[in-house]
Amino acid sequence: MASDRIAKLIKDEALVQSLDDRAPEYAALVQSSTATALRNSETADLLEVTVWDTSVEERRRVYSERPPFNTDWAALFYKYLRERSVGSNRELETGIDTVIKNAVLDASQEYYTSEETIAILSGELVKQVDMNEKVRKAIYNELQATRKLAIRESRDAISAHTQVILADRMHDVMAQSLNHAVVNTTVGSVVGHMVLSAMALPAVKVAITHSIIVAVHSAAVQHILVLAGKKIGVTVLLTLIFGHAAASLAGWFVLPIIAAFVTYQYQTLPDTLAKKIPRELAEQIKQNAPTINKSIAEGAKKAAMEAFFSLSDKSISILHDAAMRPQASRF
Repeated sequence: MASDRIAKLIKDEALVQSLDDRAPEYAALVQSSTATALRNSETADLLEVTVWDTSVEERRRVYSERPPFNTDWAALFYKYLRERSVGSNRELETGIDTVIKNAVLDASQEYYTSEETIAILSGELVKQVDMNEKVRKAIYNELQATRKLAIRESRDAISAHTQVILADRMHDVMAQSLNHAVVNTTVGSVVGHMVLSAMALPAVKVAITHSIIVAVHSAAVQHILVLAGKKIGVTVLLTLIFGHAAASLAGWFVLPIIAAFVTYQYQTLPDTLAKKIPRELAEQIKQNAPTINKSIAEGAKKAAMEAFFSLSDKSISILHDAAMRPQASRF
């Protein structure tokens, strides 16, 4: 596909860096969203432990255990904390994991699909097209190959021919210079102007936004976000329940401790978790931002090019005419 081929010519580094520069803002939004979600949750929902069957493509819930304290829940909860197995193709997840995952995904989608982020990505994309002659020529050649500029190019050729005839009456060197300027400036700068204008079109912005949503909810990005949240959640819980002696406690001794934890922390747990987890999670998000941003950038540039080449002949003609006006004023 031509759009994919041209998108590969656009380097990711600058797009990723433009997003990396704003990683603290992203992390701050994740921290705020996660804190609010945890604080607004019920303790029983947060501490519920669910066993999932992961042997199928769409994982399936097997069963759940909920507090207040009962030995079945406590045993399952302890296995979760210790990352113990509960059988082949089985995965343990608490309500804390679910709340964090949903809050982080919602915050990520809100951040990356914001007008500001879209504008930054679009601006950097246009800059990369402007700076890369291979990209500009590839776009121009594709527009010619699909005959989207057939009528416009015929008209431009006549205009260029008229300019050359006038130039022929001048000195030969001046004629060659003018001919080169008419033809090559059009091929280079006009493409940049067209792409710049196209980035503001609703169809292109919608395509970029959709690609970002897909990237945020992709398996690769979700794995990064979910793993970071789960790891921090488990660490915070272990410290709250067992303190620094967690690693040395014997299995038979933990149930009374978990019972005491539920008794004394039950009412205040959502607020306690909201104070401890989001701050550490924000730091992890900042560290993982470059990997996440690479997926976002790759998806955005592909979507932008695909949407650009999918524009109607009329839209392309309008973009072309608007881009030609600054060129015509030069001669």
